[in-house]
Amino acid sequence: MFELFIIFILFILILYFYLKYQSTKKKLFELEKEFDRRVAIEANARAQKMYNDWVSTKLAEAEKQIEQKYELLLEEYKKKWEKEVRRDAIERSVSVLLGKISEHINPKDLRFLGTPIDYIAFKGLSDGKPEEIIFIEVKSSKTGALSPREQAVKKLVDMGRVRWVTFNLYNTIEEAKKKISEEIKEMNL
Repeated sequence: MFELFIIFILFILILYFYLKYQSTKKKLFELEKEFDRRVAIEANARAQKMYNDWVSTKLAEAEKQIEQKYELLLEEYKKKWEKEVRRDAIERSVSVLLGKISEHINPKDLRFLGTPIDYIAFKGLSDGKPEEIIFIEVKSSKTGALSPREQAVKKLVDMGRVRWVTFNLYNTIEEAKKKISEEIKEMNL
């Protein structure tokens, strides 16, 4: 009987440890599931952040490229428009201007500059008898007001702050031609 009692106690102990093992196994399984769930949440959060960062970067790059493209297009449009406006203004004013100027200056003596003044005339130059140089600014407004740049040029002319400078580029051009020829020879072209 004592042996039976010991077997029973052993059976109870085995059953107890088996149930304890099963309980621990179940808790471990639940902990693993919770760990996996938390890892998945963290991985998802990190992946979402990486994706959002990537999207922000790509979006900023795309916006910058679009902005640069449209800035270039705008500049091209401005250049085209400015040329058209200038051409139209010149065409409209040349005949009137030439009519008024021809009373005093031969149109052959007239040269268009555009900026900072419209024309420069070399009175008498076409006849071989230069008399004077005349700076001409054409205005179509009632006031005929000069811009600050035009006023500055007028002031310099009025003060006699005009001079002649001759640039002879022959030697510089010859040196450049020589260097270019040497570089072409070095490149075996």
